[in-house]
Amino acid sequence: MMIKQLPVTLAGEEAVNLYILSVTLPLLADVDSEEPKVLGTGTLIRHEDRLFIVTALHVLKEDQQDLQSPDIDFERVAFPTAPIKGKIHTLGSICVYRPKAAPTLDVVIIEIIDDEVRGVLADGWRAISLDQVAPFPADGPMMANGYLLEGASAKDGNIGQKFFNLGTEPLDHVPEVEDATEFDRFLLLKREGQLADGAFGEMPSLRGMSGTSVWTLRKIEGLWDPTIALKAVGIQTSAKPGHFVRCLEWSAALGIFRSTEVGFSSPP
Repeated sequence: MMIKQLPVTLAGEEAVNLYILSVTLPLLADVDSEEPKVLGTGTLIRHEDRLFIVTALHVLKEDQQDLQSPDIDFERVAFPTAPIKGKIHTLGSICVYRPKAAPTLDVVIIEIIDDEVRGVLADGWRAISLDQVAPFPADGPMMANGYLLEGASAKDGNIGQKFFNLGTEPLDHVPEVEDATEFDRFLLLKREGQLADGAFGEMPSLRGMSGTSVWTLRKIEGLWDPTIALKAVGIQTSAKPGHFVRCLEWSAALGIFRSTEVGFSSPP
């Protein structure tokens, strides 16, 4: 999808999409099937030489409609080893951090402990720093990019998914939703729009994109670089086709990162 009204050239737009692709990780279930079981999408974060995945809590639940349902088997959570032609690989040893003060908040942080898995992720993917996180803007064009459930495939051991770029903007009203929180924000989701091939048609359901980051671009002076211009401002939690994308402010995740449980020497 074209990124409309953002301060970038066509070459800059391609650089933005490639960069977001490199830090946006599909989360899958490691099952014996010709079609991978898509759980959701996460964002890779590196801080103090520790590696994390931020995603929506519900993607790790047996019943994704109920945050109070039991967790899935974390040993079966997996990812592709690269954005293109990646092999499926489990997360190995992990630590899971949740919002203690608000257990119904739909966000979770996974720390990758296993050195082998850290190496696999470093070889195939990139991670953003917490300096690339910013407050949710009141207006202006924004993006939600992630991997769709529709069309996911596994062929000859390679995992394939469609990466979708949604150009959007903040919704002009606050809709009524269940379990509303102070961190909730809403983005416009039209029923039809420009698809990846440039044609206009019905928007996909966005299933599979839960947990992905919502981004905005800021204008910068001098040498332009997506790592400087891009800011992660939200975490997608759900979508109502033809109406809105629901997300949490990224500050909901920062609250977990700042906790004594995570234990950074210099909290963000």
